[in-house]
Amino acid sequence: MGKTDTKTSRRIGGINVERLMLFNCARCSNPFYRSRPSANREIYCSLSCRVWSHVNTNTDPKKCWPWASLSHHYFGYGMIRVGGRTVTAHRAIWEISRGPIPAGMLVCHMCDNPACCNPEHLFLGTAKDNALDMMRKGRHWSKGKTLSEAHRQVGRRAVELETIMLKG
Repeated sequence: MGKTDTKTSRRIGGINVERLMLFNCARCSNPFYRSRPSANREIYCSLSCRVWSHVNTNTDPKKCWPWASLSHHYFGYGMIRVGGRTVTAHRAIWEISRGPIPAGMLVCHMCDNPACCNPEHLFLGTAKDNALDMMRKGRHWSKGKTLSEAHRQVGRRAVELETIMLKG
């Protein structure tokens, strides 16, 4: 990181380019110009490089790629500031790798790992799709039991009640 060159032209398109300095991206090493250097921070040429620099990408595309930054939501999702807003890392990864997220859609994890940022583990779905995926995998909790356990218990109680009523 650091200043390597200063442009000497005056203004281009209303921008004072005399203050632009040449930097090398901390992730991809591509040179780029920037007006203000960030003190004690790595500098990236794009949002894509900044986001991917926080992902621990394994060589195996089938494994989870966890968010490796200190910024985490208390549910385990990676968080990053983008354009003045804090967004979950997997949503930022989706937009970088697959494009915009349609209104009303969620970016869901096939792997059930909230910190995972592997685009191959992500899919778009509605809140209903996500809830059905959660139930199908038995991840819903009801009084300390997964949904599948709770349903089995309710089913047993219904059979027991039916048996008692038939006898009585």
